[in-house]
Amino acid sequence: MADSNAPVQEKALDALIAFLRAADSDAGRYAKEVCDAIALKCLTGRKNTVDKAQAAFLLWVELEAVDVFLVCHSFYVFATLLGLSRHIRLTLAL
Repeated sequence: MADSNAPVQEKALDALIAFLRAADSDAGRYAKEVCDAIALKCLTGRKNTVDKAQAAFLLWVELEAVDVFLVCHSFYVFATLLGLSRHIRLTLAL
């Protein structure tokens, strides 16, 4: 998901969604790193990529990784509303 190539992002999201559908709640331990990568690269691209990214976020919520999802997604929404979406990569990388 950290790749800048849109078709590669979509394939990575497809693989992640398939993994999350088959995973149990122990997969939640990977949520922070994966959600950060999704927020960095996948929420500003094509509509299909954004839809898959949101589906992956919702699957994380189902796997009880709610806290990571809320922090990551709400930060992105606030940054977008404030016009700071360009600066998100730097902040999330820290």
